[in-house]
Amino acid sequence: MDSKKWPIVLFALVVGGVFFALSTTEPAGTAGIASGQGGATGKQATTVATNGATTPAALAQPKPPSPRIAALTKSAPNGGNTGGAGNTSGTATNTALPAPPQPTTANPPGEPKAAAGEVALFFSANNKGELIDCGCRKSPLGGLARRAKWVDERKTRFAGAVHVDAGGSLSADAGLDADGPGQAAGRTEVYLAGLAAAHTAALNVAPAELAVGKSVLVSAAKRHKVDLVATNTVAMQSGKPAFKPWLIIGLGDLKVAILGLTTQRPPRHEALYTKQGLALTTPMKAAQRAVTKLKGKVDAIVALSWLSQAEMDDLGEKVPEIDFIIGAKDSDLTMRPEFLGRGFRMDSYDKGKWLGELRLRKGKTAERRWFNPDLRDRLAYDQGSAQREVAYYLKKHADEDKAGGPKDPRSRKFERDRLVAQRAKLARVNLELKGDIDPPDGAPSFSLKMHAMRTSLPENPAITKLVDGHHKRFPPPPRH
Repeated sequence: MDSKKWPIVLFALVVGGVFFALSTTEPAGTAGIASGQGGATGKQATTVATNGATTPAALAQPKPPSPRIAALTKSAPNGGNTGGAGNTSGTATNTALPAPPQPTTANPPGEPKAAAGEVALFFSANNKGELIDCGCRKSPLGGLARRAKWVDERKTRFAGAVHVDAGGSLSADAGLDADGPGQAAGRTEVYLAGLAAAHTAALNVAPAELAVGKSVLVSAAKRHKVDLVATNTVAMQSGKPAFKPWLIIGLGDLKVAILGLTTQRPPRHEALYTKQGLALTTPMKAAQRAVTKLKGKVDAIVALSWLSQAEMDDLGEKVPEIDFIIGAKDSDLTMRPEFLGRGFRMDSYDKGKWLGELRLRKGKTAERRWFNPDLRDRLAYDQGSAQREVAYYLKKHADEDKAGGPKDPRSRKFERDRLVAQRAKLARVNLELKGDIDPPDGAPSFSLKMHAMRTSLPENPAITKLVDGHHKRFPPPPRH
């Protein structure tokens, strides 16, 4: 053979040998991905260690996949390879970890048990007439049947537990009559049934509740044994309370008073109240009267709120006997309790996407004030976060100004608004940190947890059936 052809022949032999070896051995990267997803077979010869080296399969036997993970792997795009389309390189650093499994129970394994004598007040607000999840394209949350099942499971952890609804829940917009004949009554019936299944002690009567009609609301509440609370809503002619001005409930060894407050400044809703012979008195004065009568009779006073932020600030300052204010007219999500006078405010956002869990534990002293043992740490975290964001925007704007100004004035306006908000938050947190927030020994204590109502959580089948029946007659908007 011509000596000039030897390099070509040698190259062909090498390439052929490599190809034959690869075709008879499963790529290490594929085996590693499969074992991570629970989809590996007995054919595996190697797995990929975190440093990129190979480890004998006998030394790294994968656990059998759970039915849920196996199902997710089977239905995942690209054959269950969540590390990216076509990624079989075997390089661990290029393989994304699979998304963590979503919670499927209200009592996840490994979660510490509730303390002895600890009770829970679950809360929601501003559901806006939603019976199913929010319909969001990314991470949809909510659902009446899901909430009912969740509370029913979760309440077993505590010495006592109930659910309360701060109102704004029965209509999407109380100022608009967009319901067809029978639709509001049907939705009210389903929603009240869901509240009953969630062990609801009280529903605050806000404009969204009155929009369905007082008689419809009262009748459904009576059937499902859900108390309607409205501290500052009165009959127009007599001036007497139109609903229960407050409610006292027993939670373990605690007595808790529930108020229901609605803003007196709803110009769009004035006709709604007048039409039904009702009027709103000043929330402040109504709360002061209620507190005077409740003083010394209960361990905690909770106000279910359909008030603005300014009204809540005023209430916290002038009625310091209120321990907790739950909900808001302008819905918000509070991941930690926020100071309000001597008490605290908290909100669960809207459309049933989140559910609040207020845990209460009776103290061993005569101390009347409630304390959160984790509050100082949470405030310190918020302080650092706000400081970093303020410093970031200040430097960014200074650099842009030196270079001739911002390229996008609209972005600058948004960032300035954000900067103002973060400075206000920082000022508030700094004041709170200077306050008396550390609990004395034996003082009453509380904690707050917010739970996302993910679609992976189970539903109450009876409520699901009611919701489906209602939507068969009145189909929800196309976004769902």
